Amino acid sequence: MAHIIDYRLAHTLAEDVAELSDLAESARVTRLPPSASREDLVGRVVRFLPADALRSERIAVVHTGQARDDERSFFGPTSNDLLDLGVADIMVSSACASGVEALSLANDLVDSGTFDRAIVIAVSSSSRGDWVSFSGVGALASGDVRPLDERSTGVVLGTVAGAVLVAADPAPMSLEIVGTGSRVTGSGAASIARDQLAVMRQAAEQLAPDVVVAHATGTVQGDREELDAIAELTKDDGKHAVRVVSQKGALGHTVQAAGIAAVIGVAEAVRRGRMLGSFGLGRPIPSAGEVVLPLEGESFAVDLDTIFLVNGFGFGGNNFALAVTGSGDLWKGKNS
Repeated sequence: MAHIIDYRLAHTLAEDVAELSDLAESARVTRLPPSASREDLVGRVVRFLPADALRSERIAVVHTGQARDDERSFFGPTSNDLLDLGVADIMVSSACASGVEALSLANDLVDSGTFDRAIVIAVSSSSRGDWVSFSGVGALASGDVRPLDERSTGVVLGTVAGAVLVAADPAPMSLEIVGTGSRVTGSGAASIARDQLAVMRQAAEQLAPDVVVAHATGTVQGDREELDAIAELTKDDGKHAVRVVSQKGALGHTVQAAGIAAVIGVAEAVRRGRMLGSFGLGRPIPSAGEVVLPLEGESFAVDLDTIFLVNGFGFGGNNFALAVTGSGDLWKGKNS
């Protein structure tokens, strides 16, 4: 399996909200004002890649649905130029599951030896198309978004851009991808527990996840469906308790970029040694199994041995899951 060896993320969260999430400002996470343009967001995350990286290595560039046109201007080369350089220019578009699928694809491209490295880039800035899609199925919140909470009424869309660099060998501070799962049924606006459970089991094969970073967007049906699947997953390992968190309360639903933001949140939590409970969560949805839902303001210890399962589910029956854990011996106490 491959390793996530570097990352950058830019968002427009208010400072007090960011501090109650795993995406507080750091050397790799930038907080921009709400007026920041898409160009500002993408520029902050793409420019960390060395200028000669495309020419010095066999590298794949994997974009999620909204990102492709934005970051190409920062790379300079056109698609044809990239191909001439031996660089793959790949777009993934699987609705809200795109981020996790793109990371899974990057892992496969590197793990197979086809490429030395892969950079995954995602951006989401609440387009009219997203608004129409969620409004059309009655999924937009009537108030604050509260994922995994009994009071939640739906989704609030968020703004973020992220870039993740995947390589075969670990870096001093990196995450190892230890499992992937996928199931695409090609039907339905809502993902169902049976398919979610299948991809989580596939990604977590022979593993016992400690933390699930849920897709949980705040929809009444979707959050309950995912919790049911996670509760069933805990039965596979007897009495192994699993903590479940969601970024969506703080960050909002960032659609194609949601999976990238979730994995970067994991990396930041490992770097700090603690993960925070879900922002906005005060009255958890009742759940069976060994499921623990940390509340807003609560935190728990994580380390290099913690196994995280990151979920990404999308319209059209797109279901993906990614298992990661810490690797490298310089994580603790670092802010770089």
